[in-house]
Amino acid sequence: MIELFRTRGTALALAGLAFTAVAAPLTFSLSLGLSQPAKAAECSEDIGNLSKKRMDIIQALNKLAKTSAKGQLDPALSCPKFRALAEAEKALLDYLSKNKDWCTVPDEAIMTLGKSYSHSKEIAGKACAFAAQEKKNQESGGDSLLGGQKLPAGPL
Repeated sequence: MIELFRTRGTALALAGLAFTAVAAPLTFSLSLGLSQPAKAAECSEDIGNLSKKRMDIIQALNKLAKTSAKGQLDPALSCPKFRALAEAEKALLDYLSKNKDWCTVPDEAIMTLGKSYSHSKEIAGKACAFAAQEKKNQESGGDSLLGGQKLPAGPL
């Protein structure tokens, strides 16, 4: 499990999301026993492009986690990426739902992606709320939620 944020010694693991695990449920295969090869190619290309965008965001989140101390993500840096992930999953989910029959998409693929989208949207909300609270605390001169210490002010 990747530890996402730390609040004064308490990890905020946000539902235990390991980003590589987010990608795994969507590795579904379309039944390409389609009557028209052009239809199969069009579906495969569209789904491939939407899936690539999603995977690129997941890889960026994984890279952020690997380059940060102790595998923790900075809420301010990860918030926009989580939002982008939720948007990418929503776009893919909308496409699959709209073209379910045309592309012969299995119901379980749509259901799995729907769960992943809901989870990503929830994580994005939590990460962004945490980042906003951290920013508010820093602006008001309060202690950082991430456990950072304020430097002494004035003459020493």
